[in-house]
Amino acid sequence: MKASKKIFSVLTIVLAVAALVMFFMPFGKVILTDGTVVERVGAEFAFGSDYNGVDVGKSSDILFCMILTAFTVLFAALSLKFKGTKWATLGFSIVDAVYMLVIACSHSNKFLDVQGLV
Repeated sequence: MKASKKIFSVLTIVLAVAALVMFFMPFGKVILTDGTVVERVGAEFAFGSDYNGVDVGKSSDILFCMILTAFTVLFAALSLKFKGTKWATLGFSIVDAVYMLVIACSHSNKFLDVQGLV
C-alpha cells in the first residue's frame, strides 16, 4: 500500500512538472495589425510580452492555470514527506485539470486580453 502511494505521488509530480513545462513550449500565434505573425509560448501569454514594442496580449486565465500547476507540483512534492498536504495536492490538481480542460475545449483566443492591440 505504501509503495503504491509513493508511486502515485511520484507520478503526480512527474505529470505536473510536464504540464508546467508545456507553458514554455509554443502555445499560439498572434497576428498583429500589420499582418506580422508572432508565435508565443504559454508563459508569454500568462505574463504578457511585446514584439518590437507592440504588446501582443496576455491572459489571466493562462496565468491562473500556470499558478495552479506550480502549486500542484509544490504540494505533490511536499506530500512525499508530509501527509497533511495530500488533500491540497488533490484539490489543486483537480481544479487545475478541469480549468485547463475548459480552456482547451474553448477557443484559446477567447482567453486573451486583446485590449490595446486593436
